[in-house]
Amino acid sequence: MRQRASWNYFFAKTCHTAGWKNEKGEEQTKPQGLSWETFQLCQNEYLLSVSKKNMAEQIRIHLTFHVKKPTQVLVRVFMQRLDQMNTYLPYLPCLKDSDVTPPETEHMNWPFSQYELGVIVIRACSSAWDEHYYLLR
Repeated sequence: MRQRASWNYFFAKTCHTAGWKNEKGEEQTKPQGLSWETFQLCQNEYLLSVSKKNMAEQIRIHLTFHVKKPTQVLVRVFMQRLDQMNTYLPYLPCLKDSDVTPPETEHMNWPFSQYELGVIVIRACSSAWDEHYYLLR
């Protein structure tokens, strides 16, 4: 129930409250109203309140360097799961969304390319798979 109350708070704050700032930093006198962009802002505000502000960066680092394919899982299933996790990245909060970061900070909540996912899969597999892949190239 706490989560619903928290969501309702951010929804009302984002959609129905005047005094918000647009992307140029100008304060607006009218509420944002109900739109898809407002919903995404509300979702982002809520995620920032319940998770770490650098969640996208942490997930990208974990997928790039620390994920390992379990031996009992098929490569195809592992790849599907990585692809599914990749589609979630744009919805995660990143440091750019925080107020304390400098303006030159870049958004890191963009998905990996198919090439990058392939490199992650090869890196996550055992060294025998890695050697076999490079022998066949």
